[in-house]
Amino acid sequence: PASISAARQDAAEKSLALDDDPIAEAAFWSKTREERKNRIDELYRNMTRTALTLRNEIGTTDLGKVISAYPSVLLLDVDRQILPVARYLMEELDIMEGDLASVLHLYPMLLGKDIIEMERVVGYLLSLGVQEDDLPSIFRAFPALLTMKIQDMQPVVEYLQSIGVEDVGVFVTRLPPVLGYSVEKELKPKWQFLKTVSMHAKFEIKKFPAYF
Repeated sequence: PASISAARQDAAEKSLALDDDPIAEAAFWSKTREERKNRIDELYRNMTRTALTLRNEIGTTDLGKVISAYPSVLLLDVDRQILPVARYLMEELDIMEGDLASVLHLYPMLLGKDIIEMERVVGYLLSLGVQEDDLPSIFRAFPALLTMKIQDMQPVVEYLQSIGVEDVGVFVTRLPPVLGYSVEKELKPKWQFLKTVSMHAKFEIKKFPAYF
C-alpha cells in the first residue's frame, strides 16, 4: 500500500540524514537510550508499588509465592486493577479482609480478572440456586471458580441434572470444584462405577457429592 511505502521511504530518508550527520546520529541514539531507560525506570517504580500494595494493603505474607504463581501480577495497575478487584471481593462477595490474602494466595490470578466477568459467574451461580450467603465460603474454598467461563460450567450442570441431581445449587455449594470437572473424563466414569457398586446411586450422589 502507498502509506506503507511512504513510511518506509521516510524512515530511509531519516536514516540517510543521520548517516550524513554524526552529531545528529549520536543525539538520536542518546535520546533513544534515555527514553528506554525512562520506560524501564517507570516500570520498576510501578512494579515496586504493586509489590508494596500486595504486602501492605492486601496483606500478602508470602509475596514470593504469589509472584511465582502469577508473575504478571507485578505488571497490573494498582489503582485500576488490583485495588478495585480487592474491594469487589470484600464489599460485594463479603470476603473478610482477614481472608482476602489467603484467597489470593490460593489463586492470585484473581487480581487480573475483569470484575464484570466475575459478576457474570456470581449471577450464574445464583441462577443455579446457590444461596447468596454461601458465596463467601464457596469462593474462599475455591477462588478459581470466579475465573471460569460459564460455557465450560454448563455441560457439568446439565450432566448433574441428567443423573438426578435436582438441586444443583446445593450440590455446588457442597462441592464447588465440581463445576471445573470434565464430564467425559471424571464425572461419567465415576458415575458409571458408582452405579455398579450401589443399588441407590442417585441417593448416594445426592448425599455425598464429594464422591466426584
